Amino acid sequence: MSADTASRSKLSRRAFLIVGAAAAGGLVVGCGAPSARDRLGDAAPAGADGAVALNGWVRISPDGRVHVAVPRAEMGQGVLTALPMLLVEELDARWDDVQVEHAPVAQIYANQALLLNVLPFGLDDEGWVARLARAGAQRLGHALHLQVTGGSSSVRDAWEPMRLAGATARAMLVSAAAARWGVRPEACTVADGIVRHAASGRQAGFGELAADAARLAPPDDVPFKPPAQYRLIGRATPRKDIPAKTNGQARFGIDVREPDMLYAAIVQPPVFGAQVASFDATEAARARGVHKVLQIPQGIVVVADSWWRAKKALDALPIVWDEGANGQVSSATIAARQKEGLTSTENVFADINVGDTRKAIAGAATRVEAVYRSSYVAHACMESMNCTVRLTADKAEVWMPSQNAEASLAALSTASGLPLEQCEAYNHTLGGGFGRRGGTQDYVRHA
Repeated sequence: MSADTASRSKLSRRAFLIVGAAAAGGLVVGCGAPSARDRLGDAAPAGADGAVALNGWVRISPDGRVHVAVPRAEMGQGVLTALPMLLVEELDARWDDVQVEHAPVAQIYANQALLLNVLPFGLDDEGWVARLARAGAQRLGHALHLQVTGGSSSVRDAWEPMRLAGATARAMLVSAAAARWGVRPEACTVADGIVRHAASGRQAGFGELAADAARLAPPDDVPFKPPAQYRLIGRATPRKDIPAKTNGQARFGIDVREPDMLYAAIVQPPVFGAQVASFDATEAARARGVHKVLQIPQGIVVVADSWWRAKKALDALPIVWDEGANGQVSSATIAARQKEGLTSTENVFADINVGDTRKAIAGAATRVEAVYRSSYVAHACMESMNCTVRLTADKAEVWMPSQNAEASLAALSTASGLPLEQCEAYNHTLGGGFGRRGGTQDYVRHA
């Protein structure tokens, strides 16, 4: 083993802690990645259209429409198309019959692949430590209910459970048809949402069979299609979200409207750590449509009967900020700190050290030097941060565009003081995410 290879094979302290936590998660709840079979569930999206749930991922209406629950947030990356493709490929439904829906908050929708991104192993590392850590990370993600969209993990996570959900539903529909006709399931074929028995010429659509299929126990083992038979996966497929986004029908979080709804506009500190020193709400409180002007820990809020009136009153509100130490931070001070880092001898962020870079540069026969600078790029979304909450004495509901639906629900419970079982969260299409709508649930707490 070379010195470089030996150096790379050693786990840093940070990597050791990550691996240890992931492996411990696997050992606590059973070693080995969670079975996708465990994730079929029965937490089907709600619907009053007569649609029948075959598992937690798919419902079928009497008219043959196939409703697919998508547990990841659509923020422009195409999961409302990519994820249903996995299920429909195995189900063998017509793509035009597919309707996508945002999944509710439930453990079966946990993102088990998310934590794989923090493991210090290459994708081709099949060593026992790497495999144990991956299995533990997946177990841990499931146990923590991480219903999160991020880290380019959506398709990787959905690859097995969504195909399994489609294949299982297909097997149940075939069994229902075979029982109706008194034939063997193996004698039936499926294509474009229709089960056929060639020998007798009989056929039935998914909508006709769904109620009977739902009464059957899901099979324990179903085969997946070989890739050579794929009709959707790997092929150009029309995106489900584009028509609604181009004709104005798409419903984002900011489009939520509920009866008797009030609107709030908030101003937050200009720098992190700043506090409100003083403000005068006299004029704002008198403005037309304004119901309340109040201070919260994160800033000042004006509540009115329309967002525009709340925003105009807020704009006219005189506020004095105590910016604290961060008030002295600027682009120039940040650039200076970054420049210091180029020559610093501290290895604060180094997980792996291989060789001596400074010595190699000093002894080089030729050196090429250049300085590249990039301005700060904010994780700013086209859709403003927003959230809608309905709160009663015994129930709290939140409508939000969130990359982390489970965390949004938890934030609602904490802020409202109601237990989780009395809270409901409804996700929407996001007008941009970039991580801003992930772990930080300030918009839910504000609402």
